Amino acid sequence: MKPAADIAQILLSLPGLWLGLAGCAIVFAAFWLTGKYALFGLYFAARGAISAIHWLTAPNWKKVRRIAFYGAFAFILYPFRLDLKEAIQYAENNWIAPTYISPSDTSAWALSQYEAHLGKQVTPDEADIVKRRTREIAARVGSTPLAIYEVAYSECGLNPFVVRTDGVAAGWIQFTRAGLSGLGVSLEEVKAACHRRDAAFIMDLTEKYLVRAANGHALPNSTEIYTAVFAPSFVGREESCILYQGFNRPSYFLNAGLDGHKYRREGNRIVWYRDPNGDITKEDLRWALMAKRAKFLKG
Repeated sequence: MKPAADIAQILLSLPGLWLGLAGCAIVFAAFWLTGKYALFGLYFAARGAISAIHWLTAPNWKKVRRIAFYGAFAFILYPFRLDLKEAIQYAENNWIAPTYISPSDTSAWALSQYEAHLGKQVTPDEADIVKRRTREIAARVGSTPLAIYEVAYSECGLNPFVVRTDGVAAGWIQFTRAGLSGLGVSLEEVKAACHRRDAAFIMDLTEKYLVRAANGHALPNSTEIYTAVFAPSFVGREESCILYQGFNRPSYFLNAGLDGHKYRREGNRIVWYRDPNGDITKEDLRWALMAKRAKFLKG
C-alpha cells in the first residue's frame, strides 16, 4: 500500500496541464479499478497487465469509450489533485505506514542506515569513495556526513549517478545548468560522469559547489546544506526568510512539496501532516528534511 500511495502522490504532482491531466487519469483509473475488483496490490497489477495487453492487441469502441471515460474524470479530478495528494499523504502517515518514536533513532544509528542504503545503490568501491569524500566535504564546510546524506537522500535517493528523467539535473546534489555556472563544468559533462559512474568526479564537483555556496559560512546542519543546494544566496540567513512565495508562481509550484510540513504526537506515534501557506522558508526546508528522515528511518 505504501508504494502505491507514493506513486499516487508523484502522479498528482506532475507539472503542466497535460502531464497533470495524465497523472489524474491514471490515479482515477487506479481508484476505479480498485473499487471494481476490491484489490489493489498484485491482483490489480496482474489484471491491469492482462487488460492492457488485450486492449493493445484488440482495439475496439469499448476501448475508446473507456479512454474517454477516464479522460473525462481526469478533467474533473485535475483541479483537486493536490488536495487528493495531501489526503493520500495523511492516510499514509496515519494508517498505512505511521511513524513511531524510537529510542534507537540516534545520529550514529541514522548515519549507519543512510550508509547502508547508499550501499544498495552503488558498488562497494563506489560506496567507499562516496563515504570518504562525504566525510572530507563535511569537515571542509563545517558540517556532518549525516547532514549531507539527508540532503543527498532528498535529492537523488543516495544514488550519485541519478539523472532526472527530464534531463535538467544530475548527480549527488542534482546539479543544474544554473548551479554549475562558473564552476567550469557543463551539465552534459555531469551526465556523462553519471553514465560512466565516475564517483570521484561527482564528489569532487560536490565539494567545489558546496564550498562556493557556503561563501565562508559554516553549513552545520542539513538545513544549511539544503539551502546551499536549493537557494545558496540565503546561506547564513535566519530560518524565517522566504525563499519562494506565491501559490501561483512557477518557482513556488515546482517546489510546493517543501511547504508546510508539521507533526504532532499521539501517544508513541508521530503524525506528520501538511499545512502549506504559500511561503517556502528555510524553516520549511528543515521540516521537510525532518519528514523525509522520519519516513526513511521507519523503513
